[in-house]
Amino acid sequence: MNILIFPSGSAVAHEIHDSLKYIKNVKIYGTDYDDSNYSSIYFENYIPGCPFVKNEDDTIAFLKNVIINNNINYIFPAFDSVIPFLKKNETKLGSKIICPELEIVELCNSKLLTYNRLQCIISIPTIYRKDTINDSDFPLYIKPVTGYGTRNHSIIRDKTELEKVDENSMLILELLTGDEFTVDCFTDFNGKLLYNKARKRIRTINGISIHSATVDLDVSDIALKINKEVKMNGPWFFQVKYSKDNQLKLLEIACRIPGAMCVNRVRGINFSWLSILNIERKKIEPLFYNDIPIECIKMFKNIYRTNFEYNNIYCDLDDTLILHDKVNVELIAFLFKSLNNNKKIHLITRNENPERVLEQYKVNIFNTIIKLSKIKDSSGNYIDKKSSYIKNDKSIFIDDSYVEKIDVKSVCNIFCFSPSEIELL
Repeated sequence: MNILIFPSGSAVAHEIHDSLKYIKNVKIYGTDYDDSNYSSIYFENYIPGCPFVKNEDDTIAFLKNVIINNNINYIFPAFDSVIPFLKKNETKLGSKIICPELEIVELCNSKLLTYNRLQCIISIPTIYRKDTINDSDFPLYIKPVTGYGTRNHSIIRDKTELEKVDENSMLILELLTGDEFTVDCFTDFNGKLLYNKARKRIRTINGISIHSATVDLDVSDIALKINKEVKMNGPWFFQVKYSKDNQLKLLEIACRIPGAMCVNRVRGINFSWLSILNIERKKIEPLFYNDIPIECIKMFKNIYRTNFEYNNIYCDLDDTLILHDKVNVELIAFLFKSLNNNKKIHLITRNENPERVLEQYKVNIFNTIIKLSKIKDSSGNYIDKKSSYIKNDKSIFIDDSYVEKIDVKSVCNIFCFSPSEIELL
């Protein structure tokens, strides 16, 4: 099964990718308009150069070519604004889009349509018109009628600021001041709500919750009412926030994978995989998950693009692979990845019994083991040089010792790395 994530450079795309990368028989593809995003390196199958809806005809042609050439079965939208575009052109593209029907997509895309549809069913923020606002109503909150995240949201503190607001494109709302929550939901193709769990949005950046935590907050009543009225299908979520008078009020609903879905995924609810099973109309209940309290903090991760090749890795043992009486897990992961990529790995060490150490720490994975003497000359330098045993055959060298690296670099003319530099590889 071949899945295309588009656009692949978003936080949502990252979560979808990580949800599917360990599912057998699933091959993930990604495409975006700009190679300066993480997916051009992170995705094993990345296709550059997508016009990204700037020109709809060109984007359709590009995506259709990707779909045909790679036999794409399903497309996962990974950005709010592309969901209606993809759904409208589903027939032209020739691949199913994982989202509800277009009417629901357009409803979710418009805060005004959402509020108008649900205002008699659940609590929503008070909506104001300019000519009805009194001084006692301030501060107020404005956000676009159609938008995503917190882009162009702001607090309005007086009538001078209010005069600048365009009521045709912006909603003027009561300011909600309490805690904010996202409720991750899943509805099957029969319209049955199978899952709804809340997580607190402790800290957000550009609408993405970068610090969130599971909470014991029962919002099933709200979820069921939304689900009955809106007729969801697949993954969706809604956000609520407490008002000044301690009422939970709706901020928005969205019919896509949430960027912080990982909070529920690691407990056992893989929305991305459930979405695929659901679109294929396969039974997915009962759902199993571990009801573990979880707090998640997202952080930046360095991902590097390099253009050098190597076939052989020479790696030191003491204070490199084994550090502080523990296995260097980042290094051992790199070595296993290298074995998967058919690289040869060689242990080069002055340890007198490396086999015992490798057995003790359960890391005996090397193609060859090279043992060197510890004898030093009158100047305190090792007589037996590691550079004498390393072949300059597309090789790299990993060692904690600056002296050893200087020797190998000068003699063998290969790239040499310390443990702190492994993330490059």
